Amino acid sequence: MSVETKKAIKDAVERLGKYDSLDDVPCGSNSYSYKAQHIHLQQPRFLKAIYLPKEDDELIFREPRALRQAIEAEPVSQNIVKLYDVETIKVNGDDYVLLQMELIAGDSLQEVIEKDMVGQQEAVRIAINILHGVEHLHREKLLHRDLKPDNILLDGDVPKIADFGSICRMPDDAEYVHASKHSDLYVPSEAWHSQHYTISSDLYQVGLILYQLVNGPMPTSDEHYLTKSVLRKLRNNGREYRTLSQYEQTVAIRESLAELTLKEKLLKHGVSPKPYYSPSIRRMIGKVTKADPSKRYSTAFQFLMKLTSTSTPDWKDLGEYYEAAEWKGRHWRIYQKKSKSGLKHIVKKAKDQAGQYQRCHETDDIQAAFKYVESQ
Repeated sequence: MSVETKKAIKDAVERLGKYDSLDDVPCGSNSYSYKAQHIHLQQPRFLKAIYLPKEDDELIFREPRALRQAIEAEPVSQNIVKLYDVETIKVNGDDYVLLQMELIAGDSLQEVIEKDMVGQQEAVRIAINILHGVEHLHREKLLHRDLKPDNILLDGDVPKIADFGSICRMPDDAEYVHASKHSDLYVPSEAWHSQHYTISSDLYQVGLILYQLVNGPMPTSDEHYLTKSVLRKLRNNGREYRTLSQYEQTVAIRESLAELTLKEKLLKHGVSPKPYYSPSIRRMIGKVTKADPSKRYSTAFQFLMKLTSTSTPDWKDLGEYYEAAEWKGRHWRIYQKKSKSGLKHIVKKAKDQAGQYQRCHETDDIQAAFKYVESQ
């Protein structure tokens, strides 16, 4: 977005006479955001101005008040950022939608994941809360279409779905809408090959979020996702990725992501699973990220019920050891130790985290060490 357009948007917001202390917040290429103070209510607000393309008839922003009514429908979900008002503004002859939302002071889920300090059971709790918000949107026939860690904000320990820039209403007589053009890494298989986006597409994106909560963040480097087949095709044409134009590089990356998604290899290619990655969580994520949408959970409620019944040790990778607090009345640690016969995995337990950890098990197989703890 050009500097001139950004200034024009800010001028249009200021002319409304509702807000002052507008501080810029970095965001996507088709929108602009601010932290602001509501003049009359004397309350902080988060404002987002989103370009309204004339050709996109599916956007719910065609009826801005309908979006607010749907998101704030009773019972109000605590897992969706409050939307106080929606209005259209003119900027250099173009229409923009201005969303007035609650200002969340906490980190985004992306920032939390990058710190790599989310316990495995805590990851389940966060995903359950996200699904409560998703279920609310789906009940109102809304598809978010851009669920990713950057768009989940933490209000204390409560995750809240934010950023409604891609939200779309699904017509009563339709089974899908057109896919969003944002966040290529989170695009499900059906969006790559048919441009369709469904309820299960939102659930696919929640599955990607849960995988990262447990196993760590997916790399942000585009080149990481280039597949051998795409690179081979480039070489056969006498080309190299680094010499391509920006547009050609984007095409190559999208072709690679589509291939990985359709082959159900994206997650493992992105980041290897932690050694404690629970088989039950693995199965759920495997199901919800199937390339065939008909093989996924069909509703947020189904996924939610599966997660709600999941109980695993709250493992964290603390570098020197793995730790799980408060599992079956004990606190657990797993250490790795080199020996003449190879790498040993030592399990220790204590009555509390500050207490004396006692050695209780040893194995050559790290998976067996985690299974031992989970079986206690």
